[in-house]
Amino acid sequence: MSAEAEGVRNIWMRAILDDADNDAKTIITGPLLDIALAGALRKGKQSERVSYETAIALAKTLKMSSSAEALTAIRDAENQADEDLSVILTRLCGDLCSK
Repeated sequence: MSAEAEGVRNIWMRAILDDADNDAKTIITGPLLDIALAGALRKGKQSERVSYETAIALAKTLKMSSSAEALTAIRDAENQADEDLSVILTRLCGDLCSK
């Protein structure tokens, strides 16, 4: 991906995006690309989840309960998004096998 996001670089997310970009350039448009890109989205969600869990642990250690609660709610929403992507990925794989 050529466009750089502003702010502090997240090298883990950068690697995930570079991998997805490579997939988009090397896998023919169709079900396999859909599966690869859904997998890339899930990798990104896992990166976010781990970052939130680290921030939650730090907030709890610093006795910042309102921050910990807010971060936990955000993390839980990210978990739900990942579960939704998992369902989509399973459906995409099933669609590929039925062709």
